[in-house]
Amino acid sequence: MYREKKLSSLLICLCLLALIIYLYLLNGTDVRSTTTKLLAFPERSTATKVFGLHESTSATTIPRELQDVVTKLLLHRQVDGTAQSVESIRTPSDLIYRPFPDSKNTLPKEWSDPSRTKLMREVLDNFRALLPSEYLPEYRNPCWFADYSNVTSHIASLSQLQDKARKGLESHQWRMHCLPYFYVMGYSKCGTTMLWTLLSKHPDYVRPAGKEAATLSKRRYSVHFKIPYPGIANSLLKYMSFFDLAVTRIKADRAHHVTGDCSADVVWELPFKTSYDIVYPDSMAFMVSTILPKARLIAIVRDPVDRLVSDFYMATARKCKMAHTQVVVGANFLHDSLKVHFSAFNDCMKVRNDEIFCMYNYQREWLRSPPNVPVCASIRIAATMYYYTLIQWLKYFPRDRLLVLNNAHLQKNSTAVALEMYKHLGFSEPNQSVIKSLQSLQRSNYHAYLNREIHREGTQEKYVREDTKQMIRNFFHVYNVKLANLLQDESFLFRP
Repeated sequence: MYREKKLSSLLICLCLLALIIYLYLLNGTDVRSTTTKLLAFPERSTATKVFGLHESTSATTIPRELQDVVTKLLLHRQVDGTAQSVESIRTPSDLIYRPFPDSKNTLPKEWSDPSRTKLMREVLDNFRALLPSEYLPEYRNPCWFADYSNVTSHIASLSQLQDKARKGLESHQWRMHCLPYFYVMGYSKCGTTMLWTLLSKHPDYVRPAGKEAATLSKRRYSVHFKIPYPGIANSLLKYMSFFDLAVTRIKADRAHHVTGDCSADVVWELPFKTSYDIVYPDSMAFMVSTILPKARLIAIVRDPVDRLVSDFYMATARKCKMAHTQVVVGANFLHDSLKVHFSAFNDCMKVRNDEIFCMYNYQREWLRSPPNVPVCASIRIAATMYYYTLIQWLKYFPRDRLLVLNNAHLQKNSTAVALEMYKHLGFSEPNQSVIKSLQSLQRSNYHAYLNREIHREGTQEKYVREDTKQMIRNFFHVYNVKLANLLQDESFLFRP
């Protein structure tokens, strides 16, 4: 009898021990997503709602800088003299900032090409694995805490410009990461560098590693990728690291400090390599609106004559030099190049009757350069078709999120343009020191390529002929009218 009792007690002890070991292993399991581990708390469901943390991750060591916040969150808090548990703490709905809102669970219906929709789903799945379910609500800038230490080897290949951020990531596994609060998304050769300079004068703006990240655009993703393709996740990690240098200052004033991406080609460049038959001109806008649905957008446009001339001399001189082409890059060369490109675009329109298709694809079949126009001539019509590229962004962002500026206004009064940007971005009221620094900027700073030559009195004819200007105005007139109607502003007609 005694022996049976002793055996029963032993079995009970063994069961209890097995249960303890099981619970220990269960709680200690390190559950990771496919590429990363995001910060999680013991009260996961509530912490996810309050702090914007990933649902599928387990509890792990909390960074020291978060311990006080976590303690206040997980312990009881006194509200109006009454102790309330963490379950009663809620974040106001207007402060919740989520990537992948419910409306973005499906791709646009007009996207019918299976290879390209499969690629976009793969891109978004990679982004979803790397981003939190909600951004930190107490920060104005979209930020979150994460541990990307298991993918540091990919980040090690970044440029020297981002070397400090890379070393910081390697030495501190748990870190805060941020994406841009806003985009100065174009257009190239229209004054984006000057806008970046004006933004930098305001203390609320925190510079990242440079002016332009240019990581998500430039037709980086190809339908020829073998799915799954690790380069997709690496591209987002590289993009996030571009803003690592801004994180410290964003932490210093979470209510005001923000960072931004001033890549000048985001507005019209595409993330996908286009096929001949199908173009998804809204793919970049869709992707940005999916991961940053509350992003603020700024675009600056310029008289097509000035933008094309500036862009031509900057890009063509460089390309022809690299191609070792013996060509005199001057007014006649510009005129002949534009004439050939405009003719090719019009030939495409006769066949396809689709401005968007032709502005991205006319060079593939219809462009036939004569001997006097070498292939190194760079004419980017798509970057000057402002109306057709801006309407792609208005499919996914409200009109009040998009500020469209005119380079002519920037030349006349850069301070007024700066104040307009500050207001659009919700920056704090600039003090007198900021105003003085804006006024001290020289107007020569905003002139684009060849400013010192092409704007010098008496030499403009050397770079662009009068009949060339009229040819450009005639070609873009109908598109400028559409732009002016869209923005309800006649200044975008670009009358001489």
